[in-house]
Amino acid sequence: MARKGNILEINTSGFPWKDVYLKLNRQREFQSRIFKDAKTGYFSIGEFYPNNNLLIRKLRTAVLQARREGCTSFILDLRGNPGGNGHSFDRLLSIFINRSTIPYLKNERLKVSPWTLNDYDFLTSDMLGSVIEVPSQHINKTIYLDQQLYIPGMQYYVLMDKDTSSIAASFCNILQYNGAALLAGEPLRRNALKYGETVEARFGISGLYLCVSTVEYDEYTRAVDGVLMPDIAIPYIAQDYLSGGDAMLDKLLEIIESNPIN
Repeated sequence: MARKGNILEINTSGFPWKDVYLKLNRQREFQSRIFKDAKTGYFSIGEFYPNNNLLIRKLRTAVLQARREGCTSFILDLRGNPGGNGHSFDRLLSIFINRSTIPYLKNERLKVSPWTLNDYDFLTSDMLGSVIEVPSQHINKTIYLDQQLYIPGMQYYVLMDKDTSSIAASFCNILQYNGAALLAGEPLRRNALKYGETVEARFGISGLYLCVSTVEYDEYTRAVDGVLMPDIAIPYIAQDYLSGGDAMLDKLLEIIESNPIN
């Protein structure tokens, strides 16, 4: 680098390419909008990460900005979200639920395999191949929330579709069960991870790979026969998308606008 005729040599440590790729994806992914006619804010989350702190900061900023601009409703878009990591989910849920604690799991089952044997100290090699009930003391039955993160004054909606899965499906389930948001869109095929479920995950620039769940969660839920139903059913109809718009989102905005809170 040349500055005032002097050549300066600058060295930086840099970052691993996978970390850079992940950070760039995160910055592009979180889309925030305000639909003034419907007095509604909007935020989309394509997946959850090993560190969700940036996501939480951007989401809270979007909700607060929408409230400052007179919005009384807020849409969180989780369509196509394959899940990911539940890091800081207690803080994420705290934005929407004004309680100190909420119930989460009734029970948990685990498939004992070479991959899980070393993850739990109560497993032994003679259990290999078995599906066992996880002892109560090892189950996160309750989620503790930070009430200082809660943002009041909003009717929250969550857009979901058949491809909303894994921890994203659990997130939808928790919000519905606790009356914190109305779910809109398509029914989910499941409300929580099930043993043997195949989950898509993202790995670097190579794209997606598949992993298989070794656990099964029995969540507190309003699901019917294991299927999480939306409070506002908006089926996906291909013809509605031929114009290049977003028919499901447009329909939800139409419903919100026709039923104003204030």
